Amino acid sequence: MRSTVLSKKQLSLLIDDCIQDVKGNGGIKVQSLGNLFRTVGMINKDNTIVALSSPLTSAGMVLTWFGISGVMSMLTPDVRQKYEKMLDLSSKELAELLAMLKEELCERRQERAAKVIEIIARLDALWIKLDEEISLLKTHSAESET
Repeated sequence: MRSTVLSKKQLSLLIDDCIQDVKGNGGIKVQSLGNLFRTVGMINKDNTIVALSSPLTSAGMVLTWFGISGVMSMLTPDVRQKYEKMLDLSSKELAELLAMLKEELCERRQERAAKVIEIIARLDALWIKLDEEISLLKTHSAESET
């Protein structure tokens, strides 16, 4: 990350906080990191950082929704188990992507554009998958209310 606004060390600590949050099934810190990336990217005129902001923010929002919606408690045990497993796998994947991002932006002398683009694509695919699952989950919760 080419930034005078945020050092590599500061970013590394923020990403570590996000990884811990995700491992605890949280998402708000990832959402905040995405918002920060948007601001820092715009200040520094760094399109790569701006491009990371949207999928990070979106993935964080979706994970946060799962945590605060309470919809999981309304599901039948078999359906709830399916979604808990999906959420666990998604959280692990997000933690892995955050670790990859940390390596590229904080630990390497020069970030590899192709690797960062791969991370962006995987983050996009992850949050889209999670968003689709929310739609299905809302359908299941509506069915179990009737």
